[in-house]
Amino acid sequence: MIDITDIEVSTALNSGDQLLKVESDIGTDQTESFFFRRPLGTNTWFFLAGRGRKGDIDRDANSTPQVIDNLEQELVDQGWPIRPINNSSNTPTTGSVEVQFSGTTFHRYPLFSDDASVVVAKKGDIDDAEVDAMVEVKYSNEEYEYVVHVSDGDLPDDWVLEDLVIWADAIELGDTYHAHENLRNPESITVSR
Repeated sequence: MIDITDIEVSTALNSGDQLLKVESDIGTDQTESFFFRRPLGTNTWFFLAGRGRKGDIDRDANSTPQVIDNLEQELVDQGWPIRPINNSSNTPTTGSVEVQFSGTTFHRYPLFSDDASVVVAKKGDIDDAEVDAMVEVKYSNEEYEYVVHVSDGDLPDDWVLEDLVIWADAIELGDTYHAHENLRNPESITVSR
């Protein structure tokens, strides 16, 4: 039996990653840590990166796969954007995201991190009355302001919005298939609700 005791998401701008750390009681005498990661600015699911203090995934070949399958399924059932190793497992519910610049919708994609439907645009491209959050991204020599409007569901968490605006920036530059670190390196990302 899996009992998740703590979940935290962090964004590491210096490495261009987001890390999902899951503390879980897996029936042993102490809590285990599991680490899932994804490149920042790619609008993708998290994938298993390691387990325990050393990041080892396969300590016990007989029990680890089932423990990981159970943990991933529990995370998916709770709505976390995890890509299960076991292809027969359920996958997370997706939302949708529209990237809108200059008043027109350029792209509509699945939103892999949340089940809401949102619009991401540069500040000024959406009526101020429809803005649910603003995200400022500062680079070494430039600063951009993005706005987010929720058309269905609840406003996603800050870590989702951080990823989405970097991803939207890539769409504007015409490159949706590479991690943000290949485009630009942000110094800071600030979300205002």
